[in-house]
Amino acid sequence: MMFSVWARADRLRTSPPGTPPSAPPGLRGSNRPCSPRPVVTQHNKGYTAPASTTGEALNLAGRHPFSPRTPADLSHGDVVKFSRQGGKISKGVIKYIGHLPSKNDTYLGVELEHEIGKHDGVYDGQRYFQSKHNRGVFVAFSKVVMAWHGSEEETL
Repeated sequence: MMFSVWARADRLRTSPPGTPPSAPPGLRGSNRPCSPRPVVTQHNKGYTAPASTTGEALNLAGRHPFSPRTPADLSHGDVVKFSRQGGKISKGVIKYIGHLPSKNDTYLGVELEHEIGKHDGVYDGQRYFQSKHNRGVFVAFSKVVMAWHGSEEETL
């Protein structure tokens, strides 16, 4: 019976048994971290890097994401990520939680981080929250994907 042994060339030992293996040439003398670098995807883009210096980005450092099960899990000042028409993912700060006239679902009034919204917190002629011009949107709770607890003083 014959057996074959397959191994990658960089895994073959060239030192005699009992001798500690030396580091590969590219790693000798380097202090490379052992943990992997975070992978940036469309869902966590901007969360793994520090906030921008322009004051535009929401600082989520030290906060743990969670998936809210009911509107009661959320509060004013929390940061939410939600799906918009066409499947686009947006992020912003909650400024209002409640019902809107002629709507059955619970809605969140959100001030968007970067994108253009539809208004500044006015729905059907009544103000529900204050936001920067064209940075506000009303989002059905069912569209919320992820949230981070925040503070009411947080601004965009």
